[in-house]
Amino acid sequence: MQLHEEMYMSMVNVLGFWPDSAPDHQYFYSNLCHTCISEEVCTQQQDVFMPGTDCKHVLVIETGLMHYFARNQANVLTRNQEVQSTGTSYYGKVNADEFALLARKFGGAFWVHLQIFGILLISEIENRDERSSINEHITDIQMSKDELQRMKSRAETCFGSKRCLEDSNSGYSSYSSFESQ
Repeated sequence: MQLHEEMYMSMVNVLGFWPDSAPDHQYFYSNLCHTCISEEVCTQQQDVFMPGTDCKHVLVIETGLMHYFARNQANVLTRNQEVQSTGTSYYGKVNADEFALLARKFGGAFWVHLQIFGILLISEIENRDERSSINEHITDIQMSKDELQRMKSRAETCFGSKRCLEDSNSGYSSYSSFESQ
């Protein structure tokens, strides 16, 4: 267990959406590293996931670059795209089902924070998809550290606040009411 923590903890810390650390969170992070994460490597032009398959992992790229490649432009769902490496890439694979199970078992404010953050993230993906001029659905986004920090702060602000429910109708892109606090 300690070996997995040493291998993957730096990748976990880079993600940046975690609630502010508390002593009991270390148990969650240790189990996350041990049960949910594996490390992979791919070479140039190697497929990471293939058209027609479900993606059951979140990829966290440690080194290298990857890009989406649509084999058939008529297909617009992520199931019909693949990710290929543009060189040798090292990446972590977080098993989404195991992550959700672990977070739910951990529970408490940590679990609520992750739920709120997840809702905000999905809302942002849908918002960008609606504003997009491309025909393919946006299913994945890259966010700057500032955008991620604002979303994390909003999740923390929303926790236990009626104001979050009131503001959720206005969409995630409106930061102004939370930035002034």
